[in-house]
Amino acid sequence: MAECGPSPPSTSPKTLKGLVVYRLARLLLESSVPVHLRKYLPVCNLHLSQSHVQVASGEHSGGCQYCEGPCLRTDLNSGDNCTVFDDSETVFDDIIIAEAGERNEHLLKTKENLLKQLHGVKCWWDDEGWFGKQDAKVRREVREACSDLLQPHLALCKCPLMLLTLELMFCTKAGCGKMAVPLSSHMCSTLSNFLSELQPFGIERLYTFSLQFGSPSVIVTLCRCSPLIKWIHLKIEFAKGDILSAIGLAAPNIETVVVIVREYELYLEISSTVEIVIAGGEDLEDNLYRGFFGGSTKVDIDQKIRNGEEVTLSFPKLKYIDVGSHRDVREFLHHVLYFYPNTRSITCDSESWILSKYSLAFPVVTPSSLGNGPSSLQGKVMTYSLQDMSFSSFCLASRLPDIIGRYKKLEHVSLHLLKGPWKINTTCEMARQLLCSINCQYLTICVDVYMSSEDLISLYLPSLQSIGPSLRILQFHLTNEVNVRALCQLINMCEVLEELAIVSSCERCEVAESDVGEEDFHVNKLPKLKCLSISSRYNVTSTLYQLTQDLLHSAPNLTTLELEMGGRGAAKWILDVATAGNFTQLKILYLYLPGFLFDRQIVSTFFPSLIGVLPGLSCLMVGGVCHCDMQGLRAKYRWTKLKVVARDSPYVAFRTLSSRCC
Repeated sequence: MAECGPSPPSTSPKTLKGLVVYRLARLLLESSVPVHLRKYLPVCNLHLSQSHVQVASGEHSGGCQYCEGPCLRTDLNSGDNCTVFDDSETVFDDIIIAEAGERNEHLLKTKENLLKQLHGVKCWWDDEGWFGKQDAKVRREVREACSDLLQPHLALCKCPLMLLTLELMFCTKAGCGKMAVPLSSHMCSTLSNFLSELQPFGIERLYTFSLQFGSPSVIVTLCRCSPLIKWIHLKIEFAKGDILSAIGLAAPNIETVVVIVREYELYLEISSTVEIVIAGGEDLEDNLYRGFFGGSTKVDIDQKIRNGEEVTLSFPKLKYIDVGSHRDVREFLHHVLYFYPNTRSITCDSESWILSKYSLAFPVVTPSSLGNGPSSLQGKVMTYSLQDMSFSSFCLASRLPDIIGRYKKLEHVSLHLLKGPWKINTTCEMARQLLCSINCQYLTICVDVYMSSEDLISLYLPSLQSIGPSLRILQFHLTNEVNVRALCQLINMCEVLEELAIVSSCERCEVAESDVGEEDFHVNKLPKLKCLSISSRYNVTSTLYQLTQDLLHSAPNLTTLELEMGGRGAAKWILDVATAGNFTQLKILYLYLPGFLFDRQIVSTFFPSLIGVLPGLSCLMVGGVCHCDMQGLRAKYRWTKLKVVARDSPYVAFRTLSSRCC
């Protein structure tokens, strides 16, 4: 494959502005550290910059600082005459947690100088005479550029507290770095005092799943010092009732709260569309009540309802809830719906959908999942603001009138229809009535068990005959084999689709070829399709390759494409299809291929060749590439119109299917 070099640097105002923003971000980060210490902070490291220059020219050094080579350690009190040792200590962090009478007392002078430097730069950055208010657009652009610069250093850096400080000061999100050594409660107190000296912070998101804090009070401090924060991830150790309540009090504008147990963190990819994930922990129900209702217990809430008393809400702007697979939180959910009227979506797996077992994704709640509710709410007439719900055949057959009456603001419906004890014509008619009653424009079809192509079409045909002509977004979430001809027949009933996703989430699932004797499958023109997502990490068949190519041919105005494909042939297929001219209109391309495909030779040839045949591409999102090679790719196109982003999760698909895949 011939290598195509980057386009010449653009002189457009937009690109010049981007160049200024990028350089300003680097200036902020470098200026925050005293001169004699800058060479030891990875983001300012001269050795690292030289490595990038080598990678940008298509070459790779034998001692990559991230993949192979040693990191730097120094005597921080020796000024410019520093010697290099191994990386056994987090020296910057030693400065931050230094305290009189405690460990690292000899670093107090260095800490004072560092804090003075940080404070000076922070005062300049906070001056509204330069960049406007804290939520101004230009500030957001600079913060995003700072996040972009820090991102490749977060996983392997030996000074996570220093990087956390820089994230808090200059980024839109913080807490993404990994801490190898936990901090004691006393050290947490010292850290809180250090960070409080530098407030206010401009972050909007805070992650804690990699932070090793012996005291969760640090999290409360960070929330109190971050007036713009709207989204927070809490691992289960930090999600106690009193901490949740304190966080709500400290940051009343929070809309997003994510609480997750440790064993799930390996699969975590958090979405802005899912605002709270609860997946376990001791005394879960009690912590939820005390955390979301200002310290009140379940008994307190029941009593206040009966007496007509006011209830304190910890998160008055809460919008979305994901409760994982726990039946013991049903009454809590009813109380949330009652006291938080703006709740838009609840995600739950209390009915043990096959979908969640294979994909670690929980579908949006069904009415039967909620149950009848607590006795304190019996007799109260309630309507809900939920915008996303999932419906099974049983639920539709037994509760359709109640559903239509209660859920008046539904926008996205996820259907799990089965051929079972209910006749197909009854089930599909109920689904049609529901979709027509809400004028549904966003539909997810979940194929959880094997069914013939005739059954699949029979179940969904009436619904798509009614709403297909106006349906804007269609997603297929597959955990079992599906016939490609049936799939195409359903797609062809939706002529004005703007987004289409086909998601396969387990090894046994595949888009299968047509049965013997059937006509070849065909995809009609989709003139309004802007976004296409195809995900099959486990089992990419030749039929799926052909279907994807046919969909590309049918969508002349496609601007966003996402491809998650397993198998060694994926890279060659993508390049062949792009070279044939199928991607010419693309502006955003997301690719996730198995990591073993992306050795250094692949990165230095595949991506430049691909980019070279995509003249309109403005953003390339890549997953499965190591930090070092990703930095080389970004450096190669840094001064062009193309933005290269490291992203391991899809951008368009799964928006409401999964709290962990978005």
